[in-house]
Amino acid sequence: MLNIFLLPLAILTSYIFLDDEIINKTSYVITSTGYLALVYLVITLSLPLLNSISLKIKTRLFGISAFYFSMIHFILYVIDNSYDLVFIMEDALFRNYIIVGYLALILLIPMYLTSFKYFKDKIKEWNGPVNNLPIYEPGLSDVVKEARGRNLFFSDDISGNIEKAEMIFMAVNTPTKTEGEGAGMKADLRNIEACARDIAKYSKKDKIVVEKSTLPVRTAEKIKEILYEKSTDNHFEILSNPEFLAEGTAIQDLFKSDRVLIGGDDSESGQNAVKALVDIYANWIPKEKILTTNVWSSELSKLASNAMLAQRISSINSLSGLCEKTGANIDELSKAIGMDHRIGPKFLKASAGFGGSCFQKDILNLVYLCKFYGLEHEALSLIHI
Repeated sequence: MLNIFLLPLAILTSYIFLDDEIINKTSYVITSTGYLALVYLVITLSLPLLNSISLKIKTRLFGISAFYFSMIHFILYVIDNSYDLVFIMEDALFRNYIIVGYLALILLIPMYLTSFKYFKDKIKEWNGPVNNLPIYEPGLSDVVKEARGRNLFFSDDISGNIEKAEMIFMAVNTPTKTEGEGAGMKADLRNIEACARDIAKYSKKDKIVVEKSTLPVRTAEKIKEILYEKSTDNHFEILSNPEFLAEGTAIQDLFKSDRVLIGGDDSESGQNAVKALVDIYANWIPKEKILTTNVWSSELSKLASNAMLAQRISSINSLSGLCEKTGANIDELSKAIGMDHRIGPKFLKASAGFGGSCFQKDILNLVYLCKFYGLEHEALSLIHI
């Protein structure tokens, strides 16, 4: 959101100071912010229609920016007229378009206030009855009921909680980019980068920052760059701890994990951070199932795991076509293959193909990474999964 608001504001500011032909700078700013508010309001009102034809743009960001510009415009207008409310009202009657501006501002105020209400409502739901949580997952309500208020809390106080925390988990959406470099393949890291900026902004002591989202290998470098760019007084250790949960069995997967993967730096402080996270998981996961690696191996492991699983599904689906032609039974074939201890029975159920929110996204991400590092043959192999 900052880019949408600050970029035009920075351009406007530069014009004020660099363009000597602008005689009345206050009037220029009032007029410019008014136009910007109008443009952003029109965009905000148009986006629902544009989004309906697959242009996924966040309406809220433009609406908030429109509100900010309109407030700057209105406050400067009032100051420029020496707070003379009588003159301001008369001016509005004389120039009817000012009344339209007032109506637009009145429209933007509830839009601005309710843009943050959504998040507060979600937090309220998480703190409400356990049978009415905002998402459904088998067993989740029991976990929330047992732990909430003891060592599980839901809050929208981002700054306060970052300041107090010793270890912070970043678990946000990383969809495939829809525009710019790598569009259609590369992971969109804007949410992760926004988290890193918040952590840097509100941190007043050293932190351990844990990546939970599925990320491209070497993302930790970018996170560390953002953290130290914004906060040079604190020390940050970045750990990679990808989740291997599946919808519908997430709670079971959490408590009875096949493995927990933790990647950290080889430095002394990095290994101390790894140990701190290992000690947390060791409360319910046997230590032999907790694997520690370097950061890059951990980041790549989640993408590689999903690619391997997708490959199994694609392979058994390809064999089902051969079964139809030869008279073989695909279910019997799957059982026979799965009884081989080197292969195992999971993910050998022939179907229409693999779906969900992760497999395709992660394979495309791997394809992009292979191409980025010049591994064209490997990229082609992944494309044909």
